[in-house]
Amino acid sequence: MATRSIGAQLRQHLASLEQQITLLQSQIVALQADQKAAQEQLAAIVYPVLTLPNDITSEIFLQYSDDYPTDSCSPLLLARVCSSWRQVALSTHGIWAHFGCGPRYCSAPESGIRFFVPISGRLAIWLPRAGTLPLHIRIKLPDAEHPECARILKILGAYAAQWGTLDIMSDGPIVFPLQIKGPLPCLRRINLMLHPSSDGVTTIPTIHDAPHLGQVELSAIDLASHNFVLPWSQLTRLELDEMALAQCLDILAQTQSLEFLHFQLMDVDPDEPITSPPHVLPRVHSLSLGYDDSYSIVSHLTLPALRQLRQFSPTQSSAAAIEGLISRSSCSPTTLIMWEYDEEDVDGTNAWLAVMPTIQKLELRRLFNRIHDDTSFLPALTSLDINNCETRIELSPLVRMLDARRGGGGATAQLASFAISFEQERQDYYSEIDMKGLNEKVQGAINKLDELRAGGLNLDVRSSFKWFHEFVDSKMIEEIPGRS
Repeated sequence: MATRSIGAQLRQHLASLEQQITLLQSQIVALQADQKAAQEQLAAIVYPVLTLPNDITSEIFLQYSDDYPTDSCSPLLLARVCSSWRQVALSTHGIWAHFGCGPRYCSAPESGIRFFVPISGRLAIWLPRAGTLPLHIRIKLPDAEHPECARILKILGAYAAQWGTLDIMSDGPIVFPLQIKGPLPCLRRINLMLHPSSDGVTTIPTIHDAPHLGQVELSAIDLASHNFVLPWSQLTRLELDEMALAQCLDILAQTQSLEFLHFQLMDVDPDEPITSPPHVLPRVHSLSLGYDDSYSIVSHLTLPALRQLRQFSPTQSSAAAIEGLISRSSCSPTTLIMWEYDEEDVDGTNAWLAVMPTIQKLELRRLFNRIHDDTSFLPALTSLDINNCETRIELSPLVRMLDARRGGGGATAQLASFAISFEQERQDYYSEIDMKGLNEKVQGAINKLDELRAGGLNLDVRSSFKWFHEFVDSKMIEEIPGRS
């Protein structure tokens, strides 16, 4: 009887313990639910982005991911802080439609020996995640002899039907190991850039059926020995760098649809006989010319629709070539962008400006005296932009010039806008100078700028240094009443 009584007591105690455990477990479940709710509420306050729906998170990834992400800004690295973000990143095809990378080398921690890090494996994983979207590829290839180079090109060739833009840079030849067949319905731009000293034959697939291909950029490609078949006649934008003059002219004979044209020629042989008449390109509205011998091609062009010129290193001889182009083409350029020039060759710059009296918009890197002193010079000018200014600009002469061109003093057009920005190093240097107070001369000029702005002049002084004596800067513009 005693044994049966003890067993009953133990069973009763065990049942009591089980009830307590069940009660505690239910309390734990309730507490965990409260904990989760509190965490979600806290996240919504402190980290509201964590509570966003997946479709919005996906859009954020698309908006803020780089066009050509590298290891440092890969979508997966961005998503590692949250596993749900990782799943969103993996399922958002648009993130993976852009790939940009170049040869990478790492050093062993102990020996310090550098070794090559292949990217073909990552490329093979990356591209399928884009689904069927057009691909935008920018790759710097390793040495042509390295087997990794052939592996990368083989992978790219397998996705040719999805090429959207293809930018390939290499120090040696570029040889696709596969024959690309079929149409390329997404392809819009090809850019192949070799080192000028590269040897070997570059081959790309023969491209006939690429209805949207409109832009081609070639650098240091010897067309005489390289295998190129492209639909030249449908191109609207063509950039040729480090190319021979005769080869450029051979291409231009096939490009009647061009609208934008850029040249940076190799050393031109003055004895090279070119007797063909100038090519007439009826749709080219923008012409960009590089340094030195690039102007040699101008005498071989007729551009009746030319409206914009972008140039480097103006000289008096190149100005004569441009004058001949304008006369022969019966065109009237309205925009001139002058980037780099020899500060000692002011005559060359003035000569360029003098042969284009129809210029309405002018972008420079310094303000030339003739623009200051002669308001009848460039009589059609309505917009003046001094971009990344290399010199200080005196305030009073600048204001007089702006006032004269606003009032029609000698000019046939009224200046509508003036903008200026300064080089960063100059900005940093002058920001250390703390000038206090404004003298009457400078204050009078600021008052005149105020009048000009009130009268309708679009005045924009950007990225400038701090107030400094009688030289224009953004602080004095900020002090003009009614500024935007």
